[in-house]
Amino acid sequence: MASEHAPQIWWEKQGDYENCPAGLPLVQHKLEMMLDEVNKNKITLEKVVEKKSDRPANLFNGFERGYLREGYWADFAIVDFKME
Repeated sequence: MASEHAPQIWWEKQGDYENCPAGLPLVQHKLEMMLDEVNKNKITLEKVVEKKSDRPANLFNGFERGYLREGYWADFAIVDFKME
C-alpha cells in the first residue's frame, strides 16, 4: 500500500486529469480512506493493520515501532466506526 505524498495546493489540482499532479495532499488521509473500506467490508481491519503498521515497520527495521509490544513506542489510534 503506497501513495505519493503530494502537497499541492487546491488550485494546482483543478486542471484536467492528464495534467493534474497526483497523490493525496496529506499522508494521514490514507488511514481514513482504508477505514472507510473496512466499513464497506472490502478489506479487514486486520489487513489494514498489517499493511499500514506491521509491514512498514518490518521494511524499515522497526525501530521499536509497528507493533504493540513491551518496550516499543505505542503508536495506535482509537476509532469509533459508528461515527461519521
